[in-house]
Amino acid sequence: MNMPSLASAGRWGGRLTLLLGLLALGGWLFDQPVLKATLDGTVAMKANAALCFILLGGALWGMAAGSAGARQRMAVTASATLAGLIGLLTLIEYAAGWNLGIDEVLFREPEGAVGTSHANRMAPNAALGFVLAAGAVVLLNTLPGAAWLRLLAVGLCVGVFALGFFSVLGYAGQISGGYRWWNLTALAFNSAVALLVLGAGLTASALHLAELRWAIARSATVLFATVLVLIVALNLIAYRSAVSLVQSVESVFVTQHVDVRLERVHVAINEAESSARGFVITGDERFAAAYDRSITNLVQHAVELLNATAAQPEVRPTVDQLAGLLRDQKRHLDTVIALRRAGGPAPVAGMTADEVTGLAMPEVRALFARLSQIGDARLREQIDRGVATANRTFLILPAGSMAAMVLLSLVLLLLNREAASLRRSETVLRSSEERFRSLVTATSSLVWTASPEGSLLGPVSPWERYTGRRWEELRGDGWMVALHPGEAAEVRGAWERSIRAGGFFELDCRLRRHDGEHRHFVLRGVPVLAEDGSLREWVGTCNDIHDRRLAEEAARESDRRLRTALTAAEVGTWSWTVRDDVLVWDDFMAPLFGLMPTESPRRLEDFLKVVDAVDRGRLREFLAAPPADDASCDLEYRVHWPDRSVHWLAARGRAYRDETGQVFRIAGVAWETTRAKEAELARAQLAAIVESTGDAVIGRALDGSIVSWNPGAERLFGYPAQEVIGRPLTRLIPASLVGEEELLLARIERGERIDHFETQRVCRDGSLIDVSVTISPVRDANGSVAGVATISRDITARREAQRRVQESDARHRAILESALDAVITMDHESRVLEFNPAAERLFGFGADEAIGREMTDMIIPPAMREGHRRGMARLLRTGEGPILGRRVELTALRRDGTEFPVELSITRSGRDGAPIFTGYIRDITERKQAENALTARARQREAAGRLAQLALTTPLAELFEHATEVVAATLEVELCKVLERLPEGEGFRLVAGVGWQPGLVGTAIVPADNESQAGYTMLSDNCVTVEDLSSETRFSGPPLLLNHGVVSGVSVVIRGARGPWGVLGAHTRRRRMFSTDDLGFFEAIAGILGGAIE
Repeated sequence: MNMPSLASAGRWGGRLTLLLGLLALGGWLFDQPVLKATLDGTVAMKANAALCFILLGGALWGMAAGSAGARQRMAVTASATLAGLIGLLTLIEYAAGWNLGIDEVLFREPEGAVGTSHANRMAPNAALGFVLAAGAVVLLNTLPGAAWLRLLAVGLCVGVFALGFFSVLGYAGQISGGYRWWNLTALAFNSAVALLVLGAGLTASALHLAELRWAIARSATVLFATVLVLIVALNLIAYRSAVSLVQSVESVFVTQHVDVRLERVHVAINEAESSARGFVITGDERFAAAYDRSITNLVQHAVELLNATAAQPEVRPTVDQLAGLLRDQKRHLDTVIALRRAGGPAPVAGMTADEVTGLAMPEVRALFARLSQIGDARLREQIDRGVATANRTFLILPAGSMAAMVLLSLVLLLLNREAASLRRSETVLRSSEERFRSLVTATSSLVWTASPEGSLLGPVSPWERYTGRRWEELRGDGWMVALHPGEAAEVRGAWERSIRAGGFFELDCRLRRHDGEHRHFVLRGVPVLAEDGSLREWVGTCNDIHDRRLAEEAARESDRRLRTALTAAEVGTWSWTVRDDVLVWDDFMAPLFGLMPTESPRRLEDFLKVVDAVDRGRLREFLAAPPADDASCDLEYRVHWPDRSVHWLAARGRAYRDETGQVFRIAGVAWETTRAKEAELARAQLAAIVESTGDAVIGRALDGSIVSWNPGAERLFGYPAQEVIGRPLTRLIPASLVGEEELLLARIERGERIDHFETQRVCRDGSLIDVSVTISPVRDANGSVAGVATISRDITARREAQRRVQESDARHRAILESALDAVITMDHESRVLEFNPAAERLFGFGADEAIGREMTDMIIPPAMREGHRRGMARLLRTGEGPILGRRVELTALRRDGTEFPVELSITRSGRDGAPIFTGYIRDITERKQAENALTARARQREAAGRLAQLALTTPLAELFEHATEVVAATLEVELCKVLERLPEGEGFRLVAGVGWQPGLVGTAIVPADNESQAGYTMLSDNCVTVEDLSSETRFSGPPLLLNHGVVSGVSVVIRGARGPWGVLGAHTRRRRMFSTDDLGFFEAIAGILGGAIE
């Protein structure tokens, strides 16, 4: 349990540090010295130092606030790293003497600023503090597990605090060594305060985030380390004070040394002046020799004076000026002496004494006086500073030691206050961990824990036992090697998504056991949160569901086989719960009633409503009193479909009883028996027809004996059945036609059928009658001819029928003349016999042209003619055909060669023994166009819907390629493209497409404006269609389209979130007009692509 005071101290430390940095940066921004340097006349906080305080303050605030989101931690780490990098580069600049250019990034500072060795550069102790603070933040933000790393983090925090503390102490005691190292840039007072606050906040956060468990165990180490750091720091202050005192003493000696050198220079110049004057007046060479010695001494003493004042900027300018005057004076004296030696006293006789000695001597003497005054003042100042430094050193050491002891006492108090609570927490934690280990050992599941980043942490033994691998191979993400190869990528992706979302994780997968078997498991993971809401770890289980999965699959397979069997048999299952009156049907029951599965009745009365009223009572009786034993009961009943058709159903049901003998459920199966009932009815009807028909229906065996004789035969031939049954049929055949009958019988035995054979028969009274005979073989179950069935019809009334047929033909011709549909009659050789006016209009042939020609060559497309001839031959041979008596849709051919869809119905009739076929043909072009339009619209909507789904998960480049394929396939065009508009409207680049020459996609450039269809589309901002590119006048045909033979096309603007992005185009090499549905689909695809573009 963490102390609220530590967390609060960390947050407030971050806020105050951030505030101090913002104030200083505001001072630089608005040129307010009071914000840059809190104390007048002191060094200002540098702009990059203020930036570092802002970065570290914000990082400390965010870290101490307790947010553990991945982005929050990343921002904290990034801010601290940037501040540490700035500090590290500054230290490198100081150490190597480089200028990396980082000091002037934000603002520029004038040269010679107070306490600044390099313009704009922060103090080295500030840079070191930023490096230490950044390291501490990075370590604490990542919460390392190693104890020595945590100790290192605390040590870094204490180091930052010590830097700020001793800098503030230096300002308080006026000890420059506390805040300024050597002669480098000094640490500003507000920087020292900010560093102190930052170090205190970091230290509090370190104790808070590390949860103090390790701190209590190593409290003595931390305390001794802190005391050692403070003692070393105090000794450093004392050392710096002693060094300052020594430097003050050295400065006194240096000043005295400079005064001695200055005096010697003064004496030498005076001696040179006197010697030069004496030589000019007397001409005595001894004065000249003395002058040379004085000049030599002057040069030597001047050089020593320059060397002595090299490190004294306050006197060096005056010394340099003096050196210049001495050089001028030496040249002047050398000139005077040279003149005296060359011309005697005459050249210098007119000079005054000042002219002889030089006009610069008064100024030289004045400089000597000034340097003496400066030296005296510096000597007094350095003596006073040394005394003051010594006095303050004796005050700082005890005060600093006292402050260190107070600080250590406070830390010890906080640690002791936490210790008792932590011991209790650790006891509870150990107990919880022991229970957890026991649970892991006892359970058959694989229990696991993982880090917030998803790395597997343990426990070890269950995973090793199951996989047969060592823990070193499984830890981290190594456990994924146990996944089934076909599922590894999916599991990894789902696990990574759960880690990012921080939510519950569950997934079915297969894990490889040590014996090589992949077993089904359910992986579940739960995020465990810390008290501050951050993700601490993952805990989960892997439950073995392999056996259950196999049992479920076996059950599903059994159910599938049952359903397959029921489907094949067209059998449905039903169940009725008696007490609740709940009727349940499976999906196969509803079709038996002409219903959709969703329309199935749910109550018994709803079911009985569709049962025929005659059968309803029997059903009620069965359901009210089912058989007492476990036997099933069979029922047949009729049901009325919604289309008013009646169907027969058969049902078999069984009652289920409870322990009291009461029926609680009745269940069974049902199937349709309509076909069987219709066949049975057909047989009954056929028997009735045979009995009631006026034709003579005679059945006979292969030996010619009569086996059946219907009343029609009795009426036609005059013989009662009992007189002819069992007798040969030859008694009905005239003697002259016996040979004919034998030939007919031979054909029948070969399986042939004889239709409408006209012959003569003998009646009982001996009269001959003309009959039309149809003879068919009767086959047994094996397909062999077992008998002969003969239908004989008196054709006496035929003539009357022919007359009626003629009248019917007349009416037929009138109907043909006025019919709207084409009517074509042809013979068995496909030659046209009739060709009505509607056929003339439909096919373009006149009746006089069509009649007599083969219909196949006139109206059947060439590709279908051979098939038509084969079908006609089969029809004539077997009497059966796929289109006879049905309405079928075919493709017909006009005289001009165009093909069009028609609806055809063919009927067959006889003429002179040969079949005649009449075809009724209707042009269904408009209907087909409407149907095709509906189909195309549905296909387009489906394609657009699938593409919209893909746009949610597919990368943009892949989506473009898939979109062009979808458009090309749906619109049935050869070419499709996606063009991306180039910057500044320079043109378009082909980024995706179908049907283009290799190498063009990704490289081809299409011109803009009116130089291309794409450019015109972008200008008009509308959907642009082109019927014929060669005659297009709105824009020029680009080479890309012309080189591919494009004739027609359509294009539309792809509009992204930021405006027009490019153009979507589709083109074909044939002339084509795009429908309104095509344009709507095309614009929908462009809208989907535009929505996918961010």
